[in-house]
Amino acid sequence: MSQFDFTSIADEVAAVQADANVAKAGGGNYTPPPKGLARLRFIGYIELGKHVKKVNGKPDKNEDQAWLIFELGGKGYEPKVLDDGTKIPFRITVKLNKSLNEKATYYKLFKRMNYEQKATHFIQLLGQGYLGNVGHFEIPSKEAGGQPTIIANFRDDSGNLTIRPPRIEAMDETTGDVVTKSVPVPEAIGEQRCFVWDAKPEWFDKMWPSIYIPDGDDEPAEEGKEKRSRNVYQNTIKAALNFEGSPIHQYLQSKGADLGIPDAEDAKGGKGSDAGTPDNDDPLNGVG
Repeated sequence: MSQFDFTSIADEVAAVQADANVAKAGGGNYTPPPKGLARLRFIGYIELGKHVKKVNGKPDKNEDQAWLIFELGGKGYEPKVLDDGTKIPFRITVKLNKSLNEKATYYKLFKRMNYEQKATHFIQLLGQGYLGNVGHFEIPSKEAGGQPTIIANFRDDSGNLTIRPPRIEAMDETTGDVVTKSVPVPEAIGEQRCFVWDAKPEWFDKMWPSIYIPDGDDEPAEEGKEKRSRNVYQNTIKAALNFEGSPIHQYLQSKGADLGIPDAEDAKGGKGSDAGTPDNDDPLNGVG
């Protein structure tokens, strides 16, 4: 898959999307990156359509989902280097309900990431640098005595996202004043991935291939189960409640593409509140 920089169409896409600055009234072999302060590149923004959100004790909800992918860098977050020289960086995906409600995490995160106040949509922020504190989230094992699965995320002890502009406050050794300093963020290793639900066919020409993940031969199926596809982004979009009749459905039909809808198990987007859900095993694990 060829590298594509979405900067060339970002402004055009943003011009016909809702302004994210304006709130709506009302309420595999996964090794997690270590805890600590990481330098981040925003390399992916993917809208996945409507999916069922289950909350214990409450009725199911159908909510739009958006996933934001960040590549980690800096000390302690160096990429893994394969024998052939390929670099595999750490990544964390933030999974959110897509909402411009003034209380929504999606809206609040955009306002924080749009620190230059030049963007109206997340797609215009692709490629920008940030800082984030990496935390760990434990998923208990279903087996008695089993070890919990450790998932990395960007949440503090209160569950708030820690993604913020790449700058720190430091003491000026000459004057003794506290000054704000910019923190350099390494350039991204991985490719940008982007998908916007309400898009034009010419945008899909670039967006749809950008979120494709080929299945690897080195991923044996779990015992007693069928092998799960790594192509999680496209599969999750096809499994959306509003996929049929959507712009991407019509686009794929016009191209004669495979419209096979994956089993729900293969297209899980996770459960959770509006604060988002922790990342599952990175579908890009092993993908440079």
